[in-house]
Amino acid sequence: MSDEAHFLLSGHDNNVATEWYKDMIQNVLEIEEIQPQMLQDIMKNSLKKAESYIANRGDHLEDIIFQS
Repeated sequence: MSDEAHFLLSGHDNNVATEWYKDMIQNVLEIEEIQPQMLQDIMKNSLKKAESYIANRGDHLEDIIFQS
């Protein structure tokens, strides 16, 4: 059991534990609502950015013009 879970379940503050579990359940429910197409779009965008970084040898600011 993690230290955080142990603290929350040790009786110091059951209200905190209850709220923590409610938040965790809400997070899971929100994650389940993410549509597969959205995840695919995110993955494609991330891959496109990674390929751009590789092509620019790690420089991700190629479209920024710096003035001195």
